[in-house]
Amino acid sequence: MKVHSALGIPPLAAWTERLGRRPQPPAVPAGEAQFFQDFLPFKEVTVRREGIRLHSIFYYDDVLTAWLGAERCRLRAKYDPRDLSTVFLEDETGRHWPIRYRDLARPPITLWEQKAAVKDLRTRGRSLVDEQSIFEAVAARRAAVEEAIARTKKSRREFARTARVRNTADRAPPTARAVAEPGDPGVVPMPTEADRGSVEEW
Repeated sequence: MKVHSALGIPPLAAWTERLGRRPQPPAVPAGEAQFFQDFLPFKEVTVRREGIRLHSIFYYDDVLTAWLGAERCRLRAKYDPRDLSTVFLEDETGRHWPIRYRDLARPPITLWEQKAAVKDLRTRGRSLVDEQSIFEAVAARRAAVEEAIARTKKSRREFARTARVRNTADRAPPTARAVAEPGDPGVVPMPTEADRGSVEEW
């Protein structure tokens, strides 16, 4: 085991030593989901009649009515950057409530796609970016990627189809000269008239 530069001993040895000194055992996570949600990034949001808004996308669930009217109450909306279709609203007790898109017909997208869509829209001069335009931009980007992949696959198939012919052409011997030069090694000279006559005699 490697020795930790600051501790002076291996980390596992330090953990075991400190664990024996604790008056109570360390707290254990309530479950995998809770443990996962505890470490998600978050933004503080306010619950409104239309739901909550995060990354320019609206989310809604009936459970949000419990916080309506508390305009000054800002709660943590945690999210998984790999899938923005659901966020987890953390209440005052630390419990996480899953809140899905307000428009359930929307496809799951990543935070990277959302940011790329916003950047594309602003590059095209869109100062105001709304939910509809974001999903349209994401769909356009995905279509472009799929088209590029299809072109690449087609190019690979065409390359594979011609590979055998090209390899055969590379291995083919050079074309023999029509007339042999006297003294060329390995080349049979053209028969003379006398040669042809003696062959006919046979």
